[in-house]
Amino acid sequence: MDKIIAFIKTKPGKIFLVLFIGLLLIIGGLTVFFITRNNTSENTTITVESEEEPGLTLIGFQVFYDFGFSAEQQQTIYSTVFQYISDFNPNIQLVEYISGSFSYSPEDSSRSSFELTSDLGTNFIVNLDTLYSYTDIQIQISPL
Repeated sequence: MDKIIAFIKTKPGKIFLVLFIGLLLIIGGLTVFFITRNNTSENTTITVESEEEPGLTLIGFQVFYDFGFSAEQQQTIYSTVFQYISDFNPNIQLVEYISGSFSYSPEDSSRSSFELTSDLGTNFIVNLDTLYSYTDIQIQISPL
């Protein structure tokens, strides 16, 4: 123990101690980040209310975080789906991501797709293309 204390009192020992404590803080921070990241529920719902309409509920959309989409891309997916349903299918009140329907294109890893279902029984396919970007995304929605 005396050798350790003597080493810590030297300049290389102080540098080692600072680096060791920094490494522990980084590991602890990453551990907390990943624990809280994985605590999201797959059944979380997003409801957007407006004064004219009763509101549209989107279910299961947080899975895109697990597929590697950035927060900005996820928000674009949410808002595009919401706008598409509101504009072209205003009678729909509930839209749900079909679990297990997400897939990457075998030809191009920047492209992927998933399916949605609605409370009226209408299904949709959503095609995504990130163009290998972490912020941009192109989205195309069509009924099945």
